[in-house]
Amino acid sequence: MASDYRVVVVEKLGYGFSDDGDSVRDIDTILEETREALIESKIDGPYVLCPHSMSGIEALYWVQKYPEEIKAIIGLDMAFSEYYEKMKINLPMIKFLRVMINLGVARFVPGLADGEAVKNGTLTDYEKKVYRAVFYNRTLTDAMLSEVKMIKKNAKKVTEKSIPEIPMLLFVIFLAVCMVLGSCWGAFGIAIPITVYLSVRL
Repeated sequence: MASDYRVVVVEKLGYGFSDDGDSVRDIDTILEETREALIESKIDGPYVLCPHSMSGIEALYWVQKYPEEIKAIIGLDMAFSEYYEKMKINLPMIKFLRVMINLGVARFVPGLADGEAVKNGTLTDYEKKVYRAVFYNRTLTDAMLSEVKMIKKNAKKVTEKSIPEIPMLLFVIFLAVCMVLGSCWGAFGIAIPITVYLSVRL
């Protein structure tokens, strides 16, 4: 893929190696920060976006606001605005988990940081160590918590407008699993990693 495309990862505030912050994470701020990072890095569009989870809302909003900048979307377990509008978010539980993570208790839960990238990916042993360190240090940051608090308002903003026609390739959680669980999300409002995927072309 690298021979045909330039792959760029923009790590939002509070994610990965980016700084954390407690600024309000409304969808306009998130989108403009992402666009500014690309502009400042001299990475020109149009772009093929590959959003995961909550970033799906940002991707759809980007297409609504700047359709000329987006060529296509490849969604990786990408959520849609209608889901977040109906989703029940257990904020007290999320805050409790955050305290447990900040205290380091999460490090004692076997396999918690061993996601698919660690178990079945092509990461080296060093990369697995980095992945785990980032996971334990950058889960439920101030920015993430602020984004969770704003997700319903952000989703509503996307739902209020129509999505321009754009090519999409969606990799989604197997629907039967979602029906058994009653939801594709855990009781704590955290995504459940499931390894069965479908490829759907819209």
